[in-house]
Amino acid sequence: MKEIEVSFTDKNVTAWGGMKLMKDMVDSIGIKDFMSGLDLPEKGSNRGYEPVQIIECFWTSIWIGAGRFSHSAYLRYDKVLQEIFGWKQAPSQSTYSRFFQKFSWKPIPKCLCRCKNGLSIT
Repeated sequence: MKEIEVSFTDKNVTAWGGMKLMKDMVDSIGIKDFMSGLDLPEKGSNRGYEPVQIIECFWTSIWIGAGRFSHSAYLRYDKVLQEIFGWKQAPSQSTYSRFFQKFSWKPIPKCLCRCKNGLSIT
């Protein structure tokens, strides 16, 4: 059996280092540029988060296993993930709640709400 070498480092580590691959994929398809062109709700204060960052943080929290807004708080404490994605800080659960409450079904055109079986969302 091969021995495993264990050593100490001064670098920050995370259990989610593989998220670098997801970051590279998101960058390669240009989704952030696409979202920047959408009519997303604007931040309410000068300390607020950019809408695209809120969505990116939310996706990341889902990718690492969050099942509810309170689980997304893990991102606030993982400095390595924040560094990988280039965030100064990750939003809190209340930020997600307030952001997603700004959306409604009304601005979605009827043609986008039709299901494959002909039913529509009303």
